[in-house]
Amino acid sequence: MAERPSTIGLFPTISDPEPAPSARRMRPLACEVISLATKNRVISDSHSLCWLCGLNGSHITHVIPRSDQLIFDDLHGSGLLTFSNLNSFPNLIYLCSECNFRYDDRFPAWTFLPTDLDPFIAAEQAYHDLRTESYPTRVPRPEPPQTILYTRYQVRPSYTLSLVLERHPTKEWGGSSVAVITRSARISCGLKRLGAGLSGIPDDVAMKLQHLVWLYGLADPEVPSVDEGVADDDDAIEQVTESPATLLSPPRPSAGTSAD
Repeated sequence: MAERPSTIGLFPTISDPEPAPSARRMRPLACEVISLATKNRVISDSHSLCWLCGLNGSHITHVIPRSDQLIFDDLHGSGLLTFSNLNSFPNLIYLCSECNFRYDDRFPAWTFLPTDLDPFIAAEQAYHDLRTESYPTRVPRPEPPQTILYTRYQVRPSYTLSLVLERHPTKEWGGSSVAVITRSARISCGLKRLGAGLSGIPDDVAMKLQHLVWLYGLADPEVPSVDEGVADDDDAIEQVTESPATLLSPPRPSAGTSAD
């Protein structure tokens, strides 16, 4: 049985290199261009104001950036993302120049998440349990939960940004909750690997975020055959019970591995 694509391995550090100029296409494909109708919808939905600070907006920003096409393909293939491409309305947010810079920066200053991650964790765990009980019958993925309230988090120290976040602790947004979770998980994972702390995200929220991404990456359950032996069963149990923090961390070299 083919394994479901794993999301865990697709969260690199946030300092991915830019493609070489020679590798860039001279003209973007149609799916790489935001349509005029989508642009108008994003601006209208935000009343022409920046979603974060409320000033006049100027930038339509991707929640999952276009450089993360592989992550989108993985989540779309597994049914977690239901929109067709990265330029779709559920993946776009309207921001002013300053908030856009701080969101799209190499070291982002802020991110946002659903106010409560527990329904997402419960839904994903229930789906995994149902797949296990229904094996070998394939179970279609139910649509992930959607939320209308989001909490903004400061991920780097910034006095000005702190004041903005305090004035607007929660806010509505009409896009994809899974896209937001994916972006924030990538930021969280990347900053931790670079040794930068997340000053504004509480530890319990960060752990729930990591646990949810771990659940997203679980492969379809398989029942081992009789001749696979007990050792294989133990390996499977060890793999499933490994902590989310371990799965999201870079692999460590073996103790007996030579530097050469």
